[in-house]
Amino acid sequence: MEGFKMYALLLFPLFCMGQINVKYADIPKKEGRYGTYVTKSGQTIALRDSLTIGMPTGPNGFRFINVGKFSASNVIAGRKVGVERIRTFRRGRLRGKVFVEANSYGLMRPFRIDYEMALKSGEIVAPEQNQSNGH
Repeated sequence: MEGFKMYALLLFPLFCMGQINVKYADIPKKEGRYGTYVTKSGQTIALRDSLTIGMPTGPNGFRFINVGKFSASNVIAGRKVGVERIRTFRRGRLRGKVFVEANSYGLMRPFRIDYEMALKSGEIVAPEQNQSNGH
């Protein structure tokens, strides 16, 4: 029983960290995982929400949706993906942005979506458009 208590105490902070909210107006410049993200437009994105992929905007595919270091394939346009993680990073060009990681149809790595840039460019469909189109 004592071992269980120690194990629970060690895991509790990890569980709590995943449930914290992050807001566009106050993006930390450190690594973090979050349970919800309040976007620039005030929408809330949460784990297990679904996003609809829009059209690619780059000459070779998506500019703001990646799998590892590569642009996501054009074949995902129009598909729904589930939000698995909401993250911030402390390194280089990733710093100061919120990324949504979504399921990647069986690929080893999830899609990493620079949420605000993908939304602004049309690479993901705005959540209110998803609802009004009956998706």
